[in-house]
Amino acid sequence: MKRTYSMLKILVIFFVLFSAIFTLSACGSKEGYSKKGDIYKNNNPTALVVILGNHANAMAIPKDAYKALEKYVDDAVYGGYVCAIVADATPTKYELLSKDDFFVEDAKNNSVLDKRIEERKKEIMNCFKEMVVPADSPEVDLLGALREAKNVLDNSQFESIEDKRICIIDTGISTTGDLSFTDMDFIYNKPEIEEIIKQLKDYEGVGVLPDLKGIKVTFVGTSEGLAEVAYPQELETTDKQFIKDLWKEIIEECGTKAEFESAAGWDTPNVYTEDENSKFPYVSVITFSHEKVIVMPEISKADPNSPDAAPNLPDPPQIETKLESETIGFKPDSSNYLNEDHAITILRPFAEELKAYLKNTLTNGKKVAVGGSMTLQQLGVIDLLRDLDVNFIDRYEEGISREEMENRFREAFFADVFMTSTNALTMDGCLYNIDGTGNRVSAMIYGPKEVIVVAGMNKIFNNEEEAIAHIKNCSAPANAMRLNKKTPCTKTGQCMQCHSPERICSSYVKLGYQGKMNRIKVIIVKENLGY
Repeated sequence: MKRTYSMLKILVIFFVLFSAIFTLSACGSKEGYSKKGDIYKNNNPTALVVILGNHANAMAIPKDAYKALEKYVDDAVYGGYVCAIVADATPTKYELLSKDDFFVEDAKNNSVLDKRIEERKKEIMNCFKEMVVPADSPEVDLLGALREAKNVLDNSQFESIEDKRICIIDTGISTTGDLSFTDMDFIYNKPEIEEIIKQLKDYEGVGVLPDLKGIKVTFVGTSEGLAEVAYPQELETTDKQFIKDLWKEIIEECGTKAEFESAAGWDTPNVYTEDENSKFPYVSVITFSHEKVIVMPEISKADPNSPDAAPNLPDPPQIETKLESETIGFKPDSSNYLNEDHAITILRPFAEELKAYLKNTLTNGKKVAVGGSMTLQQLGVIDLLRDLDVNFIDRYEEGISREEMENRFREAFFADVFMTSTNALTMDGCLYNIDGTGNRVSAMIYGPKEVIVVAGMNKIFNNEEEAIAHIKNCSAPANAMRLNKKTPCTKTGQCMQCHSPERICSSYVKLGYQGKMNRIKVIIVKENLGY
C-alpha cells in the first residue's frame, strides 16, 4: 500500500513539473516577446517607412530586394508600424500596418505565435509587391519623400518605439523638388557634393534637410546600394558612385548614417504605357556623361580610280564615349546649349568659312530655300541668306500663316539651291533622314537644281543600323521636345512607334545614289551640330 502511494506521489510530481516546463516554453519564453495579461508584447518593435521609387527609367524591384526588407518587417508586424511612400513629384503615404494591430492570446504555444507573425509578414510583403498605385506625376522628389517619411515617424504614437527605420529602394536620381538633377550640368560643370549640401542647408533662406537623428536609413539596390536604372536613363560606374556619395553626405547632414545593402536580380524594366493611369510614367533623363564623339581617321591620299586604292581606304571611324571639352552639347530635353558662349566661340570659325563659301556660290539672285535645320541655325546660315543678294524662300519668317508656310514648302521644289542638314550619314556615302510633312526629304530627292547638305561630325555613322538607331533615339525625340510635341518619345528619349496625332516621324528616307552628277553636295563641319 505504501509502495503504491509512493509511486502515485512520484507520478504526480513528475506531471506537475512537466506541465510547468511545457507552459513556460509555450507561453512566455519567445525571444524578444513578453506577455502582459492576455496580450503578447514585442519588446523591440520597429516603425518602418519604405520609400519606393515610382518611375519607369528604373528596373522593376527584384525578389532579392524584397527579401532584404523582410528582416525589418519581421519586427514591425507585431506592435510596430509599416507604411510605404511612393516617391513621385508629390510623395504620398500608404499605410500598410497600424501600430494598434496586435495579437491576443487565442493560441497555447509559441509555434502558433510564430505562424501568426509569419502570416502577417507575408501579407505585408505581398502589399509591397502588388502595389498598383499610379504616380501623380512622372517626376521624382526623393528628398521630399524623405521629409514625408520623417513626418510619419515624428507621430506621437511612436514615442515608445526606439527602432525607427527608413528603407529606400530608388535609383537616387531626383528630378524635381529641392534636389533636382535636371538643374545640374554634369557635362561641363559637374557640381561638387559640398556645394550641393550647402545649397540644401540654405535653400532660398530655408533649410530643406529633415532632422533624422535616431532614425536608421538604408538604401537597398545593386552593389552600390542604388536601384538599377533602365533605358533610356544611363549611368556609368563613376556616376553611381557620385550619387551614392551624395546621398551618404546628405543623410549624414540630416543627423544619421546611411547604410547600403545589395540585392541581385535587377534585370526587368518597369512597364510604361500611354494610359494616364500608368503605374510607371517616364521621368526626365539626366545626362551624366557626354554622348558619342566620332573620331575620323586620316583620309587616304590615293587616287580613288587607281586599282590599288581600296587597300588604302580609311578604316571605319572609331566611336568613343568620353567628355570632350571642345564639343558642342545641348542641355537635356532642350535645344539650348550647355554653354552658349563656349558654343559660339567654337562654332565661329566654321561658320565664317561656310559663309565665305556660300557668298561665292549663292549669287545673281538665285532662288534659295531651306529645310528645317538646327545645324543651319547654329551656323548663322538663315541670317546670312536674308542678307545676301538671293531670292530667299524664308520658311522661318515671323508671322506667316500655316497656309503661307505650306506654299513656301511647295515653292522650294523650284529653287535653284536647297540647303538642309541630314539626320545621319554613313561611311559608304548614304544619307538617312526622317520627316514629318516630307517637304525636306522630297526636295532632297527631286526638284531643286542643287542641294547643299551641311552636317556635323556627330552625324557620321559606320552603317545603316547605327544611323537608324541615332535617328530613332536622338534626332526624332530631340526635335519633338524642341517643338513641344505631345508624344511618348519626349518622355522616353526614344521612338515608341506611337500613333500620336502630333507624331513628327512619318517618312523614313535613305538616299543611296544621285543620278545627276554634283547635284547634292555634302559639307562636313568638324564639330558636333544639331541632333
